[in-house]
Amino acid sequence: MQGAPNGSGIPRPPITLRLIVPASQCGSLIGKGGSKIKEIREVTGASIQVASEMLPNSTERAVTISGTSEAITQCIYHICCVMLEVRRDVFFPLSESVYAFVICIELRRVVHLNRTVDVLLS
Repeated sequence: MQGAPNGSGIPRPPITLRLIVPASQCGSLIGKGGSKIKEIREVTGASIQVASEMLPNSTERAVTISGTSEAITQCIYHICCVMLEVRRDVFFPLSESVYAFVICIELRRVVHLNRTVDVLLS
């Protein structure tokens, strides 16, 4: 995977991030037959891999994503949406307005991450 060009026209190398996700939510992230993770890959252009084993002495799994800063930003947004949907349905049913507000907060964090990554790579 080749990174997007920076201001000088030179392609940037892909970025790789590792997220720590509760194992209980990985099934929703992967989806039935891998359908959800495939959808996220196709929509964002990012590469996503969910570790098959939990981290040592943990109930969490590593999710590795790589791609351009924009692809990673979009991928994290979609991962947050899946995780919020699981929390919404299982742990605390939220009204639609509260749910939308939480997604907006998460998206602002992702946009901030994207700007931070861009600054670090420039």
